[in-house]
Amino acid sequence: MERLIGSRVARRTALPHIEWAWDRLVRTGWQTPVGSLAAGAGCSHRHLIQQFRTCIGLPPKKAAMLLRFNRSLDAVSHSGLASSPRKPYLEGSAPPGGDAAGARWAHIAAECGYFDQSHFIHEFRAFAGATPSQFLRGIPARQA
Repeated sequence: MERLIGSRVARRTALPHIEWAWDRLVRTGWQTPVGSLAAGAGCSHRHLIQQFRTCIGLPPKKAAMLLRFNRSLDAVSHSGLASSPRKPYLEGSAPPGGDAAGARWAHIAAECGYFDQSHFIHEFRAFAGATPSQFLRGIPARQA
């Protein structure tokens, strides 16, 4: 996903402020607020969003969310949680009184740039239509 969007940016060399904003997003792990991107690119917040949509097809915040989800999807798929449900936390044990699977989800959330585990699960569900656990088990989410 990152390469696909990056190639769209590279093809549009007439918009150096979009290239700069894209590079900044990549370097900061999709953690730069849109206002900071606009200020650094020397344009208004509204102009940056419009130019991102023209050049990339998405506003910067949505592009960052999608790329963060893509990163989390890779982390979830390679987490070992699906193949080892009894011992999911591969880097050590759960905190005292804690849940090993919950500790692993929190670790993945932090690695991928989410504020916390709740933010990670909410955004994962929004993009995948299932929680990370449901996704790993191949169980579709319940329709509300």
